[in-house]
Amino acid sequence: MNPVILQDPVPTRTTLLPWTVVIGAFTLGLLRLGGLVRDASINVLYADQWDFLSPLFLGQGPLACFLYQHGPHRQGLGGAIQWALYNTTSWDVRAEAWCEVVVLLVGALAATAVAARLRGRLSAFDAIFPLVILSPLHWETILLTTNLAHSILPLGLLLLLCLAWLIRSSPQRLAAVGLIAGMCIFTGFGFCVAFPVIAVALAMLGSSTPTSAERRTGAVILGMICGGLVLFFIGYRWDPAIPGWTFPVNDWWNYGTFVGYMIATLVGLREKTMLAATVGGGLFLIILAVFVTSLVRVWRRESPDRSAVVALLTGTSLAYAGLTAYGRLPVNLEAAFMWRYTTLMMPAALGLILHLQSWAIPSASRQESGCASLAMILVGASITFNFTPDRLSPALAARKHRWTQAYLQTKDADQANALSEFWVYPQPSNPAHIVARLRWLEERQLSFFSTTPAPINKLAEE
Repeated sequence: MNPVILQDPVPTRTTLLPWTVVIGAFTLGLLRLGGLVRDASINVLYADQWDFLSPLFLGQGPLACFLYQHGPHRQGLGGAIQWALYNTTSWDVRAEAWCEVVVLLVGALAATAVAARLRGRLSAFDAIFPLVILSPLHWETILLTTNLAHSILPLGLLLLLCLAWLIRSSPQRLAAVGLIAGMCIFTGFGFCVAFPVIAVALAMLGSSTPTSAERRTGAVILGMICGGLVLFFIGYRWDPAIPGWTFPVNDWWNYGTFVGYMIATLVGLREKTMLAATVGGGLFLIILAVFVTSLVRVWRRESPDRSAVVALLTGTSLAYAGLTAYGRLPVNLEAAFMWRYTTLMMPAALGLILHLQSWAIPSASRQESGCASLAMILVGASITFNFTPDRLSPALAARKHRWTQAYLQTKDADQANALSEFWVYPQPSNPAHIVARLRWLEERQLSFFSTTPAPINKLAEE
């Protein structure tokens, strides 16, 4: 019998299809999100930006921006990037908005690479990652109160951490995981990444069938994370940024409801209804079950790479939801529906998708593969086809634009508030430090003083 000679496969429609679909998804996602930023990003500081950019107003350097604490979190890498961006663009807020788009693009590329590496090849189903990650659900963090550090950069770092976790070379893997996890801890609510990393490291240490290399890896990762936490808490102070904050609240049972409502926002439910509570509660139980199952699989060394990545993603969202409920329920239960919280709930959806993808492979039964594929499509579609941000953003842009025009005409913040029926600091009367900072920007011809205010698109004017 003649031996079969294996040759490199020639690209066919079957091998080109995944690339075509995934590249198309990236293109659509970037066009939609980029168009939104182009039309709705206005060059004026808003709300908390006047506060967390304090080191820049004081002329301090990147280290001060990195360590600066705003509310319960530090600015970290986001603060250092803001220092560079604002000093090189005459304080153009739109530059930070575009930087956030770039971070989301990098995160989408990392997520797609993680899925392809876990499977061993790219699949058309991987188009779900750019469609989900590049969706406009991040609009509040990009366009309302622009803050790279809050959640968008932590999301990008988390996805890079998942990719680093799959590096085969142990020294390179440990170096990359340690560096990225450290940046996560210091950058906004990326702090939440520490919880699942510790859980996965402990599962590796206590593995039912451990190897010396695996134990050593788990021990080193655990040591690096604990070291990062020690550094983080040097000089840290608890600041919930809420007057009269208390724990626990009288209606303590609503901590769970708050978490459920946060998760329900992923599927477009943003009102206090029984449907939102039921769907959110059900999804919470599913995400928690997937997180625990993934840790058990790491402990048993069953698909340890995929299980670790899924645990990192779902665990980060669970930790974030829990800490947000702890800090924000004293405001009111409706705070759970704030758009800026959705960004770090997204890892839970990505973790579920990767978990489902373990069934949507040729070795699975046709029924299992079909159900998993349908579930992935539903998860992705509920996020991708939420067009509320596309309606809200232009209206916000028009109001910010009117305020900048009014201020340039009057040079008085309170008059600008009255004329535009809008204010860039969350109270009708501007405090003294905001007035002083407006004058500081004007003296140096920075922000909207350096350029003509951006034009309002036709939809915003309507």
